[in-house]
Amino acid sequence: MGEPTGSCSIDIQRLAADLETKLCNVDLDGGRRWRRSPECLISKVKPQVRRVDDSQYTPQVVLVGAYHHKPLDSTDQLAKWTALRRVLPDDGEQRASTLRRCLEAIAGVEDEARSYYEDGAKTWRENQMFVQMLLLDAWFVLDIFNVGGEAAAAVGSRGGSAVDYIFAVRDVFYLLENQIPFFILEKVYELVRVGNSGQDQDQRTQTCTSPPPPQPPGATAIAGGGPSSSSTVVVDGFLRHLRSLLQDQGYSNVEVDITSTRPCHLVHLLHMHFTPMAMSPADDTDDAAAVPNRRARATVYRWRGATQYHAAGVRFKKRALGAAAGDARCVLDVELRRLTTLHVPTLTVDNNTWRVLRNLMALEQNNPHLGSHVTAYCLFVSQLAGTASDVALLARKGVVVHFMATDEDVADGFAGLCRGVALDVDDARRNYLQPTWERMERWYSSRPVNWMALLRRRHLSNPLVAIALLAAITGLVCEVVQAVYAVKTYRPTI
Repeated sequence: MGEPTGSCSIDIQRLAADLETKLCNVDLDGGRRWRRSPECLISKVKPQVRRVDDSQYTPQVVLVGAYHHKPLDSTDQLAKWTALRRVLPDDGEQRASTLRRCLEAIAGVEDEARSYYEDGAKTWRENQMFVQMLLLDAWFVLDIFNVGGEAAAAVGSRGGSAVDYIFAVRDVFYLLENQIPFFILEKVYELVRVGNSGQDQDQRTQTCTSPPPPQPPGATAIAGGGPSSSSTVVVDGFLRHLRSLLQDQGYSNVEVDITSTRPCHLVHLLHMHFTPMAMSPADDTDDAAAVPNRRARATVYRWRGATQYHAAGVRFKKRALGAAAGDARCVLDVELRRLTTLHVPTLTVDNNTWRVLRNLMALEQNNPHLGSHVTAYCLFVSQLAGTASDVALLARKGVVVHFMATDEDVADGFAGLCRGVALDVDDARRNYLQPTWERMERWYSSRPVNWMALLRRRHLSNPLVAIALLAAITGLVCEVVQAVYAVKTYRPTI
């Protein structure tokens, strides 16, 4: 490469910084300025996915955010007004002053809040109504889960019930479309609970700034403080609820590092707990080499049913969820050991299981850079447990635990889980289960395994035939033993 021309070299870093500063001053869409895109967006579920089951993506009780919000003056919004009124000062003048301060601060980050919605929240044409919605909805979510309050307090202490809490969890934690940007939750908590607007520290209200200095663990640019900042309180408050839910359901035991990746919204925070461990194939290299192989790779990526794998000699074993060596950290940690033993974390199936998995897949489909771990797992379980006999087998092995009326109901849920969903199965970087599938497919497709499976299906499936065959083999072995014994004890007569 030749030397750069001119009297001095070009400072690319400074040039890029200057160019970015100028781009920030360019007006787009009627005066709104360009900003960095959030890591992931609050978006509408794709129509081809929603058509499968609209109820899995639509909130029923707690409606928040730009997509499912009802008119602010409707009777259904009374609970939100009550929650905000309860925390504001009783004195009318102080209350008005607090409201003005809150609304001014949120108006300063309105453009950024809109950037978290895929369509820019275009249905909210009036800026004043959008800002008011953010304040009401954000505080309502904080109030429902008592963020910043006593750890033991629950919805019941606020006049609700356990059922109310279940509905709130379903609508707020699980539904992609029903979200408020997480930084707005932090901002509103700081404004309402702490009573400090933090305008001197708030970097979000500045259109273009230099990169903020490194923050202490758990802190954000909004809080601008150390571990005791309001941001840490908000994150810890939601994590407390979410970790309890995931551990009770057996979904995840992952410890999320909030300091490295900040959540964009609550479903993003949920997705951060569904991260499979990096599985090294080194432990089973020798086993993999011993697999009888007729073809290097199958042409169609499709998992077999559990009963098909079982007939080919594959064993299913439930994998414990925990922190010990060999334990799974979340339900995605599927691992093939000793060539034919598939260790699968137990999946508890209830009314919310499909809702959780479908919305996490929708998040990945709309934000490809987040990965496709949940989508790959859903493709695996939907094909592994697509029939009632598959579900019955996995239930006996402890891999599936369900509370549905019949195995057929569970199988129907699994079979329709991935309808309308796309996955690049040939990209191992996005499909973490592809190596496991390839090894199992080589085993399943091998000629000796097929012979044994055919023998088992045709002859050993009938108990009477199996008993007769066993008796015949036993008789043949006895005759051989007697013949050998007779040869050894034979003494010719002289």
